[in-house]
Amino acid sequence: MPKIKLVFEQIKEYIEQEASSKKPGEFLNSEIQYSRLFNVSRPTVRKAIDILVNEGLVERVPGKGLRVPIPFQNNCSSKDNLKRTLLFLISHSNDDGFFARMVAACADAANEKKYSYKLINISDPEQRYVSLLNADLSEVCSAIITAYDNLYDRKLLAFLMEKNIPIVLADNPSQHFNLPCVLSDDYKGGSLCAQYLLSKGHKNILYISLSNDIYTVKQREKGFTEYFKSANALLNSYKILKVNNDIEAREKIKEMIENKDFNFSAICGYSDLPVIYAYNVLSDLGIKIPEEVSLVGYGNFRHCELLNVPLTTIDIPVYEMGYKACTMAIELYEGICKMQKIVLDVKLIERDSVKFNIN
Repeated sequence: MPKIKLVFEQIKEYIEQEASSKKPGEFLNSEIQYSRLFNVSRPTVRKAIDILVNEGLVERVPGKGLRVPIPFQNNCSSKDNLKRTLLFLISHSNDDGFFARMVAACADAANEKKYSYKLINISDPEQRYVSLLNADLSEVCSAIITAYDNLYDRKLLAFLMEKNIPIVLADNPSQHFNLPCVLSDDYKGGSLCAQYLLSKGHKNILYISLSNDIYTVKQREKGFTEYFKSANALLNSYKILKVNNDIEAREKIKEMIENKDFNFSAICGYSDLPVIYAYNVLSDLGIKIPEEVSLVGYGNFRHCELLNVPLTTIDIPVYEMGYKACTMAIELYEGICKMQKIVLDVKLIERDSVKFNIN
């Protein structure tokens, strides 16, 4: 008996056939137009389009709509005529532990392939975009970028794509463009936090997350909450503390303790930094770590081992991420590899900041 295709599968096939009949760069109908054409809801159409975007058959162009992707064309007839400058656009703060490892990895990969590079390291999205607009990109052949899905980073990516500069994303994928990327398994990392603390007898856990809509942050929080719920014993509970920045996490935890609204045996979070701030608050208030409160970070930044009580954390393979992203960017430019998504494994580094909870 032939399989009955779901509505979104039928829509996907229709749009795929329509896209195949068009030239690269030509636009398709909008989601609303397809919704009216098939008399279905926009979420149904969007589900079909999301699959096509992930397969690289269709791409979203912010402010313009859907179009057939334009493949990168390397018009150099000889490898000797290739441009030899890479762009490293790293948005992280240069003291968060991520920056140095990412840049070192990209530089090592570039040096091995005999490419030079220029670095733009600006945390503010608007300033980063303006800096790129003013930069000399005449010799840039490919770009390695850590970007987020904010307005200015989307404009930044669109700007480079219009210049036909291959892009490889590191750490965060784009939800609007079909671009190659190298990520870590952040869902697994969040799950490992919950699994480890539950295995140590912790039943009431505070998880620090960001209010911002950042892919890696959402994946870590999702991994934590879904593992916690799947392993749920009725006595177990957790609270998600949403903050705008790491300093705010410090102030809120301090406020909770002073108001006697803190009954957690463990704290973990999306990054090492807010957990280290929590460590400082607890220490200042005379709360012992890990005897009274256990801590688990995320990222394995260099600060973790320097604390009086070294921090248990999730290790992100940042160096490997940067090295693979840079290598892929070079190979895309030289035409010896295709766009792909690489997801790297993470692991828990056990130190002294977690104690078995017997309460």
